[in-house]
Amino acid sequence: MPEPIAVLCLTAGLLAAVTVAAAEPQVWIADPLVKVFRDDQAPPEPAGAIVLQGARGEYESAQVCVRASEPLRGLQLVPGGLRGEAGTIAAGAITWNPVGYIALKANTPSTPAAEFCRAAPFEAPDPLLPAEPVEVPAGQTQPLWVTVHVPREAAAGRYTGSLAVRWEGGQKAVDLALTVWPFAIPEEQHLSFTNWISPDALAKRYGMAPYSDAFFEMLARYARAAAEHHQNILWVSLGLVGLAQRPDGAFDFDWATFDRWIEVVTGNGCGRLIEIQPLGHWKDGNWENTEIGLSGYGVKTAAGETKTLPAEEVLPKLLPALEQHLQARGWLDRTLIHIADEPAVHHVASYDEKSDYVHSLAPHLRRIDAIEAPDFSGHLEIWVPKLNHLYNWLPHYERARDAGAEVWFYTCCHPMGVFPNRFLDLPLIKTRILQWYNWRFGLSGYLHWGLNFWDDDPLHSTGSPGLPPGDCWIVYPGPEGPLSSLRWEALRDGFEDYEYLWLLANRTREVAQELKVPAEAFHPTQRSDELARQLVRTMVDYTRDPSQLRAVREEIAAEIMQLDAPPHAVVALDPPTWHELAPGPIVVETRIWAEDGAEVLVNGGATHRQPDGSWAQHTFLPEPTSEVKVEVRRAGATKTITRRYAARPG
Repeated sequence: MPEPIAVLCLTAGLLAAVTVAAAEPQVWIADPLVKVFRDDQAPPEPAGAIVLQGARGEYESAQVCVRASEPLRGLQLVPGGLRGEAGTIAAGAITWNPVGYIALKANTPSTPAAEFCRAAPFEAPDPLLPAEPVEVPAGQTQPLWVTVHVPREAAAGRYTGSLAVRWEGGQKAVDLALTVWPFAIPEEQHLSFTNWISPDALAKRYGMAPYSDAFFEMLARYARAAAEHHQNILWVSLGLVGLAQRPDGAFDFDWATFDRWIEVVTGNGCGRLIEIQPLGHWKDGNWENTEIGLSGYGVKTAAGETKTLPAEEVLPKLLPALEQHLQARGWLDRTLIHIADEPAVHHVASYDEKSDYVHSLAPHLRRIDAIEAPDFSGHLEIWVPKLNHLYNWLPHYERARDAGAEVWFYTCCHPMGVFPNRFLDLPLIKTRILQWYNWRFGLSGYLHWGLNFWDDDPLHSTGSPGLPPGDCWIVYPGPEGPLSSLRWEALRDGFEDYEYLWLLANRTREVAQELKVPAEAFHPTQRSDELARQLVRTMVDYTRDPSQLRAVREEIAAEIMQLDAPPHAVVALDPPTWHELAPGPIVVETRIWAEDGAEVLVNGGATHRQPDGSWAQHTFLPEPTSEVKVEVRRAGATKTITRRYAARPG
């Protein structure tokens, strides 16, 4: 195996082990961003416990890995409660699942070998199986996934406890320490996230009639699980509206099934927006065709027959009625509608025509589409370019945003190559880093097409032939509902990372307002922007190192807490810390707003009070550290705020 692959996959930011007798199974802890393979060995110098840190309401995970020279039967975990000086966390907040494996015959195409976690063929760890005892063959490693859901009511502080790793004939205790930060993941989410669900695959897998009571009960379980992973939209088909035509040509509309879908997904956490599936498609199903066609609709006639009518006969009645119905239900303001998926430059003329037609019939519905061209000005409210198209055409999309459009991004079977994505043969950090792109490039949503587009054997399949492994689904069908995956967990962590960045920016904004900082003089998102750029420098230059991601995340948490400590102060640097400095000498402008009566020093030197109330300094930076250290002293308290630049060698 090439060395870069081995380093990428097997280096953990958090590794530990429990010392055991030679004849007993080895038990060690692996970082949740590390894919553990069946042939992995325990690290040579393990530490001693699971150590987690998290905000209230957050999910934090680790992997307990077990390996023995003899077969193991009945391997399982038994969580215990956690205790701290400020209270307890019940054992019910800790869950576990055996990690399952999917056989890969081939790697994702058009991708450098160094980007993979392992070269095919191999077995990729991904599904999180039901929490039931498993058997482990001799000489194989079995990871057990552990998740702690930090209670929202938990007091800040350190909690400790243990997990029991049990098998027939023995057990070992694994210590667990959790530090709860004195802040919470916001209950109101700040990114839109849709991952398209296949109702047909759901009904077929569970042997249910589509849209039956049993089907909607299962849909509710999937919606709840999706919401727990920060998905807040589950699209709906306009085909769920029952259509009947009277003898005079007028239509009657039955909204019952359409409404029930929206009520179920909204009631289970996926109702931030109502996303109506595309009304159109490439003509003849051929992407190369320049024409976009609008789909026909099944309509029950006065004679009781069902026939398909062209869209042009149905939409002039259906879309105005839809707007009226959504308005009556209080849903209109949060409803989006797709025109046609993935229009490219050769579709633009036809797409614009169809989009304008739909808009003329339903002017209050915002239009959204995944797009493959740089310009849809005037014909689209929410632009969702693919990540690699963002890389190529970012100035176009930034102009659209400046003109009032909302810009998200999406991934699917593309991009491949060096871009991040959620394929089975990629390191998990490539999935987790996706939402850092949202912050880094000011993108307010994320879309993927494949939540559950399963084939007949999803627990033993990589998806549709011709698509990269893992593109078609990120959840697996369990006996009672969805089974998560390593990739789904990494994606959730990425959304939580985004909320950390939002919390830092929001608290900075609040402190700046308390200090009466002029809005035009200070950008409260600057520090979050600086930290995000440490991990995502450009669209193709981003960290592959889990330990670096964790270090930046801990820095965000520390700075959130520091903002609340006295004396209150905020700092702005010009240029920002992402700017690479060159000797000659190195000079930056440091500006600080602090409480009245404070003494402010920068790198030990005096500052000057400005007419706008700030303290400022023309700061010469020492080489090669390029560090700015601000000290704010007031009423016996001192706060030290440190910023570091990357300096070009002299």
